[in-house]
Formats: sequence, structure tokens, C-alpha cells
Amino acid sequence: MDVIFDNKTSILNAQIRVTRDNSVLYSVMTPFSLWGRKPTVLEDANPAPGDPRTAGVIHWKERVFEIRGQRKPFSEVKTKARGIFSSSRSWKWSSDRKEYGLHMSSANGRHR
Repeated sequence: MDVIFDNKTSILNAQIRVTRDNSVLYSVMTPFSLWGRKPTVLEDANPAPGDPRTAGVIHWKERVFEIRGQRKPFSEVKTKARGIFSSSRSWKWSSDRKEYGLHMSSANGRHR
């Protein structure tokens, strides 16, 4: 499934939308203060009954991803980007899970 971040200037404050029908899957919110970026929160737009709305958190100062309560350091999740000047980033939660990529395109200002 292809998705886009709908904020052309910041993926840290955007909605993640399905390209097929433009429906919202997640909202990404990152508050800032005088001392920098606060944790980024990923909220599920349509959580299952009884599930929490918060799907994940990026703890920037600790350099930790948290998904559904499970925490892993960036170094364990981030995979090496192809090429020295690549604008792509990839993450893989565990060896038995799918790898997810983020490609930043300057041509249209969209993140995929």
C-alpha cells in the first residue's frame, strides 16, 4: 500500500494518507518548545474498539521508537540507506517484519 504525508513542509506534523483513496490512516504530531522537539506521537485515525488511539511515539532525546508499548533504539530499527547521498530512509522493526521506507522527493515536495 502506498501512502503519502500530506504536509509538504514537515512530515513531523502531517496526516498519513492512502494514495488510492486519500483516506487518513494516521496523524503525526510533534510539538516544539524552546528546548527543541518534544516526542512525536503517531495516532491511529480509526483504532479498533478498545485499542488506544496512540499507535506509536518517537522519543527523540532517548533516540527510541515506541510502537504499541514496545520500545527499540533507532540503531536497532534503522537500516542502511542505499548510496551516500540517498534521500531514502528504511526501518525494520524485526527480522520477521516487513521493511518500511521513506523517500523524500524534492520534485513535488511530497514524502512517500
